[in-house]
Amino acid sequence: MTRGWPLIVAVTLCVACDHTPGDVLPPPPSGLLPPENHAPVASISAPSEAVQGVGITFDGRGSSDADKDSLTFAWDLGDGSQTTGALVTHAYASEGSYTIKLVVRDPRAAADTASLTIRINPPGPVPPENHPPVASIIAPSEG
Repeated sequence: MTRGWPLIVAVTLCVACDHTPGDVLPPPPSGLLPPENHAPVASISAPSEAVQGVGITFDGRGSSDADKDSLTFAWDLGDGSQTTGALVTHAYASEGSYTIKLVVRDPRAAADTASLTIRINPPGPVPPENHPPVASIIAPSEG
């Protein structure tokens, strides 16, 4: 299994020393052990409400990794749709509440999940067509 770092085993051989089996030996030099991996932190930025049929942008770019590893982004949009990428757009076909989940993963398989609920409202009434105003002047007639 590949972990992104070479596996190095340090063996201490004592031919003529005063160590006995079971003694705790000093740790190997620091360069021989893989660095500790910190899990990323997932973050979603999105509106809390939107309108049915209108595209909504979900932004995971606020997610971070203390190790500065590159991240992958997997989205579950709550309506059966799934997608990938740090920044995604989706339109919901039906009104209702949806729970969006984002899983952020680093190359060494550490992951974090963020979620939020969004309310999708039905489209509102269509505004009437806009016409230019008509001016009229009413004044007493001279006569």
